[in-house]
Amino acid sequence: MRLEARFGAIEVRQTLCPGHASELARELRGAGHDLLFVAGGDGTLNEVANGLLSGGASARDITLAPLTAGNCSDLARALGPGGAVRSIDAVRAGFRDARGAPCERWFVNMASFGLGAEVVRRGGGRGRAGYLLAAAATLAGFHAVPVRLALDGVVVDTSAVHVAIGNGISQGRGMRVCPRALLDDGLLDVTVIGDVGLADLAANLRLIYSGRIYEHPKVRHFRAALLRAEAGTGLELDGDAVGLLPAEFRVERGALSVLGNVGTDGTFPGLRLAH
Repeated sequence: MRLEARFGAIEVRQTLCPGHASELARELRGAGHDLLFVAGGDGTLNEVANGLLSGGASARDITLAPLTAGNCSDLARALGPGGAVRSIDAVRAGFRDARGAPCERWFVNMASFGLGAEVVRRGGGRGRAGYLLAAAATLAGFHAVPVRLALDGVVVDTSAVHVAIGNGISQGRGMRVCPRALLDDGLLDVTVIGDVGLADLAANLRLIYSGRIYEHPKVRHFRAALLRAEAGTGLELDGDAVGLLPAEFRVERGALSVLGNVGTDGTFPGLRLAH
């Protein structure tokens, strides 16, 4: 195994059920491990991050090394190829569960409400084409809803079919809905997509996948370290439908220590481990 050749013996743990990755992350960190390879997509990384951050606002004593192997790995697009260990932000989200009870959970790549959350709730489809077809089918019966955003205290009232809250740049297998987002700038990039329909989506796919989404006249872009959002929609975090708005999102700067993606041959190009 290439990783063992470079790092020595590796202890392998397999997840058995939803939420198990969080338990394993807490257990391994408590046992003193300082490098944790995570084989999976955005959902698995989200569970691991939640396990590490459940006790506070920082987990920089253990480095996460993603092994991209999941159905959706949009965080990998923001991380880029392997290299030096870096600190990235995580976002603490407070919201309501399906019963209306208050909840708190972290995300690392992207949160969204409106269309994206509904697509996730319905299953999301597999692969880029599957997600796009699911989004198109959902949009056919979806309409813009009133939205109130408080961005570092500045209130914006608008309407939207979709609002993306980005730490990373993309969601839905490569849709670059927050193309200017940076993982380590201490800010959320908030993209508000107004009242667009299915024909508009089909005509402007090039803007979504190329990172030129802000050229569309019905798309607005904001930045904030603290966002409060109100809308009558569901909420998803890193591709997992979690609950309902209203919600609050707060950036915790440099909360995680992360190593860039593993290469396709199982190595880390230009690997440098910080001590």
